[in-house]
Amino acid sequence: MNRDRDTLKQKIKRDAELRLNIEDLVKLNERYSTIFLGLKLNTPHNSAIIENFTFMIRRLIYAALIVFMPHLPQIATMTLLIVCLIVLIFNLTEKPWMAPEMNKLAFANEALLYVLIVLIIASPSLSTEAGHEVLGWFIIGVVTLVIHINLTAMLVEAWHHCRLLYARYQNNKSFLAKFNSKVMPRQDSVKHEQEVPSPIKEVSSRKEEDSS
Repeated sequence: MNRDRDTLKQKIKRDAELRLNIEDLVKLNERYSTIFLGLKLNTPHNSAIIENFTFMIRRLIYAALIVFMPHLPQIATMTLLIVCLIVLIFNLTEKPWMAPEMNKLAFANEALLYVLIVLIIASPSLSTEAGHEVLGWFIIGVVTLVIHINLTAMLVEAWHHCRLLYARYQNNKSFLAKFNSKVMPRQDSVKHEQEVPSPIKEVSSRKEEDSS
């Protein structure tokens, strides 16, 4: 049993390393590389392309329902519910984002949106005015919660990116200091500072912060 378990762990590790190596081989055109920023590349089901495609199609469905089906609110709401459920299943099975936090955020957004749509569907069944008021406040609370969760996630990501930029600055500074003290004469260090190669090309992942 232990030998089979170790063999399975080694196989999983080799497969993970192979996927990472394949992702590193992907070279995106700078014109549209931002579209795939943070998404897993070269996955078996091309989840990065599906993620962007479903994002666009979903907004088109929202716009079409608002423009062409305002007189059929029940059908429009059920359509939104089905689309939300499909996207929720996709995020659970594929996990298209490289960062686990982004996958959790995507799942939380879809789950809260699903709850919101269910509450909207349930609103006509409440015949009392007090029930409508309670449900209305609950919907407002769900929307407010979604907004605050996304704002918090964006602030955390911005803070982490600032830390990575500072780590790159510190690495460059220490590298230049070592290079000037060991290789170049002190009187020529300022003159040739522009010729020193940079040890880090760009800030792209959390590995840079860990290496510093």
